[in-house]
Amino acid sequence: DWQNFSVIDPFLVDVTDDCNSLEAYIEIPTSVLQDRLGWWMITCDAFNYAADQSLQRYDSGASDWLDESNFHSNDKSRLSVSIASMSDIPVLSNPVNFTWIMPNSTIWKESIAISGILGSAVSSSVTFGAMNTTAGKWCVSYVWTNETEVAYGHFEFSVHHQATLEVVYEDNLSTSVYQSQLSCVSMILKMDS
Repeated sequence: DWQNFSVIDPFLVDVTDDCNSLEAYIEIPTSVLQDRLGWWMITCDAFNYAADQSLQRYDSGASDWLDESNFHSNDKSRLSVSIASMSDIPVLSNPVNFTWIMPNSTIWKESIAISGILGSAVSSSVTFGAMNTTAGKWCVSYVWTNETEVAYGHFEFSVHHQATLEVVYEDNLSTSVYQSQLSCVSMILKMDS
């Protein structure tokens, strides 16, 4: 699955055209290696095996996970990913690393999933609480590799907060000063998030 190989010698000269790219490896001829001792750099591109992803919210009424991109306080979420190419669906015996990133670009949570099945994995679930999350645009990213193939991707979503204010005490104060009347309303509010 690796392609577009580049071979750079210790003097930073591109010697790719002098090398032979074979199916399982790159061959650097002895004539190219001669008099070039030092660190070589070999780079290549690989197909991204990230096939599909869906962010899901648990719906307790339906007892099921539903695709969603907007979340509120106390919503439970997870990311489901599919990893495959046009011709290959790997067994995910290596970990899929999930990273939940807050609107200020700091990491909120990290988790690992090893499904052991063909091409799919699900992150551990997270709950967006009123006190442990920030409202705004979030992102969850994932990376998987089996040392020959790689999958990576991300999903952006929104977390919204809302509050309900309830008056628990109200008092009207009124006084007269030199024929002007001053009024004031005093309230104590309770906030439910």
